[in-house]
Amino acid sequence: MLSPCSQIKQEYEALAAQAADFAPIAAAVAAKKADFSEAKKRLKELAAAYDGVLEKVDRYDLTLRRRVFAKLKKEGALSVGKFYEGMAEVTFAGNREAGEIFYYRYVNRAGKIVGEKYEETTPFSCGRAFVRSGGDHRYMIIDKSGSRIGNGSYLSATDFVDGLARVRRYSSLLVSLVDISGERVGDAYAEIGSFCDGLAKVRCAMSDEYKYINKNGQSNEKKFAQASDFFHGHAIVGDCRGCYFIDRDGEPIALQERYQRVSDPSDGMTRVVQNRMYYFLNENLEKIGGPYRFAGKFSCGVAWVNQSGGYYLIDRTGARVCDEQIYSRVTNFFVGYAMAEIDDGWIFVDKKGERVGKECLPVSLNFDSSGFAHLVVGDKFFYFHASGRRVGGKAFGTGLGFSEGRCFVNDSSRPADSDYAWYVIDEMGKRINNERHESIVTCDSFNNGVAKIKYENDEVVYIERNGKRIFEQ
Repeated sequence: MLSPCSQIKQEYEALAAQAADFAPIAAAVAAKKADFSEAKKRLKELAAAYDGVLEKVDRYDLTLRRRVFAKLKKEGALSVGKFYEGMAEVTFAGNREAGEIFYYRYVNRAGKIVGEKYEETTPFSCGRAFVRSGGDHRYMIIDKSGSRIGNGSYLSATDFVDGLARVRRYSSLLVSLVDISGERVGDAYAEIGSFCDGLAKVRCAMSDEYKYINKNGQSNEKKFAQASDFFHGHAIVGDCRGCYFIDRDGEPIALQERYQRVSDPSDGMTRVVQNRMYYFLNENLEKIGGPYRFAGKFSCGVAWVNQSGGYYLIDRTGARVCDEQIYSRVTNFFVGYAMAEIDDGWIFVDKKGERVGKECLPVSLNFDSSGFAHLVVGDKFFYFHASGRRVGGKAFGTGLGFSEGRCFVNDSSRPADSDYAWYVIDEMGKRINNERHESIVTCDSFNNGVAKIKYENDEVVYIERNGKRIFEQ
């Protein structure tokens, strides 16, 4: 298998070859000896390939965003967002005397401003974005040239996915789908879920029942009191007699198999309760393991179950992972690790149920999706990774949560009469650089490679993951 660097090098060489092939086409167009539309098509393909390589080299577009910001700073730009489909949202300083604090515009990769001034913007998807302007609380659709698409106006909207977006019209409480031309697709409903396996769950306004629609807005009109999203060709529905599975046509799968409770699929396994006992179903709805007095959801290929007074781990075949490891209380797995209670407190365990690390804590921790959690002891603030590693091996005064591998913290050793001095650490607790941020009013976590800091003097600074300033106003 190629290393990431070798793969990027190969992609770059292929891109350079495409660029060389494009040169004679461009020359022929300039000499009016070739079709301009064909050249535009090839140029678009070349730009898309370039963006693909750039995304791998510079995940957050920081190099490009810094360059574009330098060009727009004299016009009052405060920051440049991540590029989506070649377009980025730019925040500008507004006319404060007129009550305008900020306004937003779009910029392309060449640094050219596109469209009007907007009060609110969304990232581009499927070549479209939703914007608000002119003091109107309604959203409208624009394309990459800034031109309005359709005549619709909306109270709320989601990003386009596969050419469809969910919108709520200003004069209605119902939700409907629109395509990239702004045309409504299908009927309006009280609720429309995301598409899974090509079908979306919708809640009917009049009956408060659920049914399923395809991406054309069509439905077979079969309705259910309860419903879930589709997963591997089936979905969970329910009525007063319990829950059961249906296929894509809405027909029951083994109607005699009814369950008191069915959880959403997790790690490819579905947890069900039947006759007050827990079981797991695989993707083919075959029972795996059980019955259990209690079972947690599958995560990282394993699940906690309780069959005779203690918790132990099983794998996706239902086999017991380790016969010796049994605990009285446990937590869910995060990034391959969980916590379990022993006589002395809570310890960290791996997917075999075996202890990792030496930490033993008085309480269990609530880990975020990146596998980090904090513990407050008096005026001390500790960070832990789910593997049992204490971040930095020391206490902090306080801190924000980890985001994109970075976290803002401040010292626990500060004098009582001094302000907190914030700085950035990585996932190992190592300080990123020597800059300390004092007299902070607000401090945001990292998003798309950039964090925003506002000081008491109203100075606003945006820093990148290495702690260096990238935008400032």
